[in-house]
Amino acid sequence: MVQLSGIDGLLYVYLAAQPPSLHPESSAILMLVVSIPAFISADSWGRRTSIITGGIGLSGCMFVIGSLYATNSVHAHSGSGRWFAILLIFVFAPTYCGTWGIVGKIYASEIQPVQTRAAANSVAQGLNFFTNWLVAFATPIFLARSSFGAYFLFGGLSLFTLIILALFMPETRGRGWKKSKTGAAGHRLTRLDSVARC
Repeated sequence: MVQLSGIDGLLYVYLAAQPPSLHPESSAILMLVVSIPAFISADSWGRRTSIITGGIGLSGCMFVIGSLYATNSVHAHSGSGRWFAILLIFVFAPTYCGTWGIVGKIYASEIQPVQTRAAANSVAQGLNFFTNWLVAFATPIFLARSSFGAYFLFGGLSLFTLIILALFMPETRGRGWKKSKTGAAGHRLTRLDSVARC
């Protein structure tokens, strides 16, 4: 679900609608610059904090961009709405790279036992590539039918993912696999019990 946040679709939109004053490499360089310290400091911040903070930022950016397009505030060649949408793309991309992009890969390794870690990560990476392709392929089709629908779709998927992860994702920072495994089971049961009581 992390790839369904729309990162590939948003980068497609940026490349298609970029102003001449901004080079296409600028967003890629910014994403790389953000990724390096995010990867180095991933253990000091925590997985849940990163996922929750990133999810709020990602879904918020998508909903605001969708709202700008839905209210016809974004025009093809001029206007402050266009620049605000581009600014939000420059907020969304580094937020994704510094939070969900890093933690998703680290977390997938941390929750697997050593015996299945390589195979499980290979399958996860393959699904990641397929989802990237699907989002990049589908975004132009969505945008041709509705200038704002894709943003609300990706924002909704990001928000749904955030809610599920906030409810059921245990913190694994600084814990071994066995502790993470028992912590994950206990965390899920506690959450499910509290939801069932409501």
